[in-house]
Amino acid sequence: MNKMYYPVVALALGHLVTDMQAGALPIVLPQLKELFSLSYSQLAAIVLLQNIMSSVIQPAFGYLTDRRSLPRFLPLCAALAGAGFAFVGWVSSYTLLLCTVIFISLASATYHPQASKTVNFLSDDTNRTKNMGLFSIGGNAGMAVGSIFMTFLLGLAGGIHNTMYFAIPGLLVFLLMAKAMPDYIRVNKEHEVQQAKKAADGTSEKMSYFALFLILFYIFMRSSIHSGISTYLPLYFMKFRGFEAVFSSSLVSGFLLGGVAGTYVGSILSDRLGARKILLGSITLSIP
Repeated sequence: MNKMYYPVVALALGHLVTDMQAGALPIVLPQLKELFSLSYSQLAAIVLLQNIMSSVIQPAFGYLTDRRSLPRFLPLCAALAGAGFAFVGWVSSYTLLLCTVIFISLASATYHPQASKTVNFLSDDTNRTKNMGLFSIGGNAGMAVGSIFMTFLLGLAGGIHNTMYFAIPGLLVFLLMAKAMPDYIRVNKEHEVQQAKKAADGTSEKMSYFALFLILFYIFMRSSIHSGISTYLPLYFMKFRGFEAVFSSSLVSGFLLGGVAGTYVGSILSDRLGARKILLGSITLSIP
């Protein structure tokens, strides 16, 4: 494997592991509902808490890493996200469940900004879109793999207690990223030196806040729909259509796998047609 390709692959796998929890959570919601006799409002609170923590902590940590890179956090955050979800099937109360969700969300939210910027620093103009596409595929694949893995574990002896096996991929990816840590530290330090030089020369690039607002607004709408479908699809088919849990969970897996395919195709088309055309096209096609 190319020397500079391995660190990107390791970050993509870390993205996969951290996002496995988001894919697995909707699968265990029906079991948690029965276990703690939860209402749909309480279930919605779990998902809302997860999304709020990510929405607040992730940009806050991104702001922090803009000022000081923290690449050493990357393996730890991925491992803690897996370890946190391992406890979901063992908590004894709804309050502890919410605390566990907060812990998982914190680990995941701190991973994403530092990891994505590190992928960018590891890339050049010849492979930037491919590398970022690979990193994004890791996240989308993680949600799909998490739902499939959790569906499989629920069918084994032990049921929801099998969430403990989510600690294993977290440990594995910790070891993979630890091996690439010298490259992560080096490229982040190089970027900090470049930014300090630009600031001293007065050549720093200006940001278009209006364009940023438009992108964030679209991401908000897209994420709202995505969370709604992945959370309530299995509950709907089990509660109101009478389908088995395995079939209902497989619908979420299919939905998430579609996201993996879309990310891969989008990264290829962006290289050929330009990112702006693909972005505008995907927004337009998603409206119906």
